[in-house]
Amino acid sequence: MFRQLSHLLRTLRIETYRMRALSPLAILVAISLGFSAEQNMATTYSLEFDSSSYQDKEQTIDGITIAYRAFEDIVYVANPANPDRQKLNIFVPLSYYDNTKSGKFDLHSAPIFLPNDVGGYMPAAAGEPGPGWNSPMNAAFYALSEGYVVAYPGVRGRTEENGKAPAAIVDLKAAVRYLRYNDKTIPGDSEKVISNGTSAGGALSALLAATGNNSDYSAFLDELGAAPARDDIYAASAYCPITNLDNSDTAYEWLFNGYNEFEHMRFTRSADGSRVGEKVSSTLDDSQIDLSNELAALFPAYLNSLHLEDGHGNALTLEADGTGSFADHVKQYVIDSAQTALSDGVSLDKIKWIELQDGKVADIDFPAYVAYATRKKTPPAFDSTKLDTPENQLFGNKQNEYQHFTRFSLSHGTEGSSLAAADRIKLMNPMNYIGTETSDTAPFWRIRHGAIDRDTSLAIPVILATRLRNTGYEVDFTLPWDVPHSGDYDLPQLFNWIEKVTGANEASASKPLFEKQFSLNLEATQMLISAAQSKAEQMGAKISAAVVDRSGNLIAFERMDGASLVTIEVAIGKANTAAQLGAPSSLFENMINEGQTAMLTVPGIVPLQGGIPIYHQGSLAGAIGISGSSGENDNLIASEAASFFAE
Repeated sequence: MFRQLSHLLRTLRIETYRMRALSPLAILVAISLGFSAEQNMATTYSLEFDSSSYQDKEQTIDGITIAYRAFEDIVYVANPANPDRQKLNIFVPLSYYDNTKSGKFDLHSAPIFLPNDVGGYMPAAAGEPGPGWNSPMNAAFYALSEGYVVAYPGVRGRTEENGKAPAAIVDLKAAVRYLRYNDKTIPGDSEKVISNGTSAGGALSALLAATGNNSDYSAFLDELGAAPARDDIYAASAYCPITNLDNSDTAYEWLFNGYNEFEHMRFTRSADGSRVGEKVSSTLDDSQIDLSNELAALFPAYLNSLHLEDGHGNALTLEADGTGSFADHVKQYVIDSAQTALSDGVSLDKIKWIELQDGKVADIDFPAYVAYATRKKTPPAFDSTKLDTPENQLFGNKQNEYQHFTRFSLSHGTEGSSLAAADRIKLMNPMNYIGTETSDTAPFWRIRHGAIDRDTSLAIPVILATRLRNTGYEVDFTLPWDVPHSGDYDLPQLFNWIEKVTGANEASASKPLFEKQFSLNLEATQMLISAAQSKAEQMGAKISAAVVDRSGNLIAFERMDGASLVTIEVAIGKANTAAQLGAPSSLFENMINEGQTAMLTVPGIVPLQGGIPIYHQGSLAGAIGISGSSGENDNLIASEAASFFAE
């Protein structure tokens, strides 16, 4: 409950009055990437959702039929770098249009399920409901069958010229902004967005949830013409997230150091074009063993720098040799996984490294377990000294298709190789943002990493889950027994969790002893002004816009090019009037017209249309004032901007 309240307060709080500026990080990264105004300016796309462009569809899978309305191929930014990729498909249970419920939800209350199909940090097209990889139906199909609205975005990826980091996470943020910007016309509740992804897609789901509204991404979003709205989400589901990349090499060798046999699948194309997999087994050579030893020795220092704690407040640490309470903590997750399998009727009698006592898992031989799981990757597992991994390409730029992202691999790699900018590496790691004052991190998390998933170290999801819990977030984290690198394999359980957390506020909320007062933060203020300016441009008006707090104190002001100087004081006065009255400034105009001329003696009052109060959860948070057009138009512009935070 504390985290949910903090999340809301950060969304609306402001402590100082200053004009919004881009984060230095966002500016530096844009420069390092060589970003410029070279956008595809042939077409500027509308950010307004077209509710009239749709097809009604029906599908049946495994005996389950869903009927839904499909709004497809929506370009979710005004100035896309890749309009064929930056598209969003929205699917809505058709029953909602008959004013009936689907399960516990209706057209307006349904949470929005936001899956992505990213794998290996490759590009992903906007998806649709249909068959699944690990089950008869995919998560989007299942979500619709349970009454959720599905928003399925496409995103850019590492193989595209403009798809290097941080393109994919920027695209997901832009998609969320589009949903929230169009909240009044897009079905579903944009305050209950739940992201989902697997592997690199799971990492992006986690990154999206960790970095809500952080200004480090603003330069990229602004260049794309993303909607002027928030990009925080409510909850995240992450299957086997390939995340914390700049620390994954050391974590991998901490787990697999000394296990020199490795095996993986090699895929080739047959004569008919089909994909054929072949298991490849080999042994690390002496130089690779040396790299493994060096990398493993570096991990304890990183782990200890995190100051993690278990659920009882005990420090999770490692000794120089890699042993310690953190190692025991990881081992316990494997024991719990085996116990869950045993309780579910899975026979474990023949597994020699599991010790059973009285029908329960008493202990495991952890080294034997690691040997059973089997190493998959050679060191360094992610930042290859040969610059040949997907992650090396992810961190490339216009000058270098592949780049290092750790100093270790740069120093051990080929001469002339380059290191990605530290600022850009930061943007791809949720550990840098969880619970920070500048991020609105999602309050609810579900993380799954298969107990025999070798694509990254078990340490990585354990670190992520532990940091989240230590920071006060609600985390559902397990290692499903004998599950390899995969996702969406437990859809009924996933959606049971989503139903639980989306109803958690109603189930657990109690009336506070004191009413909470809310204020507008700088990000929210800029969104209000941007929304007002966007509406003014549509109407051909040149305006001044002012936002004040509940006491009438000025927070932010902007005058559009061409707006009269006289509009400055008028806009501020209208905003102050609406804040003082707690009602539209036009009410003062009506009172004066009715003969109550004494109202003219109240200091700072401007009794004209165009001042609108801003309420949140029944509490006055401030007001916006608009001046520059007719009174009626000023009022319309202010009302539309204020509706941004309407309940």
